[in-house]
Amino acid sequence: MIDDPARRRDDLALASALAAALASALAAALASALACSVPEYEAVDGEHLRFEHDAADRPCAGAVRSLDALVPFFADAYHRPTPPPLRYTWIAASEGPSLPFDVADPCAGEVGCSVGSHAFAEGPFDVHELAHVVYGGLSTPFFREGIAVALAPYHLNGDSLEILRGPRYPELPSDPRVWMGARADIDVDDRTAGAFVSFLLVRHGPDKFADLFDHLGALDSMVRVRAVFRGVYGVELDDEVERFLAGVPCPDEPFPLVPYECLGPEIPWGDGRWTLGTRLACDDDAVAGGLSAAGDLDLARRSVTLEVPADGAYELRLTGDPGVGARLGPCFGCPWDAEDVAVDDAQRSLTVSLRAGHHYLLLLGAARPVATVGVALEAAP
Repeated sequence: MIDDPARRRDDLALASALAAALASALAAALASALACSVPEYEAVDGEHLRFEHDAADRPCAGAVRSLDALVPFFADAYHRPTPPPLRYTWIAASEGPSLPFDVADPCAGEVGCSVGSHAFAEGPFDVHELAHVVYGGLSTPFFREGIAVALAPYHLNGDSLEILRGPRYPELPSDPRVWMGARADIDVDDRTAGAFVSFLLVRHGPDKFADLFDHLGALDSMVRVRAVFRGVYGVELDDEVERFLAGVPCPDEPFPLVPYECLGPEIPWGDGRWTLGTRLACDDDAVAGGLSAAGDLDLARRSVTLEVPADGAYELRLTGDPGVGARLGPCFGCPWDAEDVAVDDAQRSLTVSLRAGHHYLLLLGAARPVATVGVALEAAP
């Protein structure tokens, strides 16, 4: 099957056509339900997506630009075709945990979901749901959830300051075969799926994973999963799972599973230390997030990058208003070696061991009242 190029092309073309037809049908049904059920939404068009929100909610000035930039970033990095313009709908908190569709509810009571090229989320910056629609396809629930978590691992900590907390990769991942036969996304252990997909991407690159993903269907059995895995990777699934569970060293040249926060602009060092002082103001073009009418999702976020000049111990300090945190992590290496660190109200100063190279720094805090915050990094005494 997999080794026959002509058969593979035919199978993939048929699978793509069926997926497109199903997505089109779902989108049409969804559009009909939206016309009847959803309150008035405003729309802002980026280059790659349309951002929709309730008129009572206000996205921060950088919200659309930040999400829009992730579409080509994900598509290029993971060798997927850049999709046609997508839709991202920030569901009004006043409408409850999901859109008020009853049986036509696309999210089935969940806080977010994706249907075809349309992502729905209860927050203005849900990268998990965006990753689903950018990557596309109708693979098994395990691998659908796995790729979305691999691209946005901290989303699992919720839309709160807990997003700052790690680890990026589970310290003791569980056996992924337990969830590979799941028939619905909600039945998948997201952290395990994300860790295993990250493991495959780092070791084997994005092309083989895309081949595996596109040759599997939503209802495929474990027999089929094992056969397709063998054909794509040239090894047995069970052998690769055992390597995953045992842990392997980071390859000398791993596929770069780069956090999306690494898209932030670089802030240079000065006078032997790195500093950033800013206001997390929603009207700032560098700030993503939003102000909800209900006042319960008022998060603002800003990402920047910096170069750590040398391996060694550094002191990371947070100053300014309470209710804001910062996370620092590398833009290189393997996710199971990444030692992202965070400072917040509970611990405002931290001595950390860093490797030389490109790093990101994420600031996250309440969008109102506007917080003034400072971050400093310098070699530990």
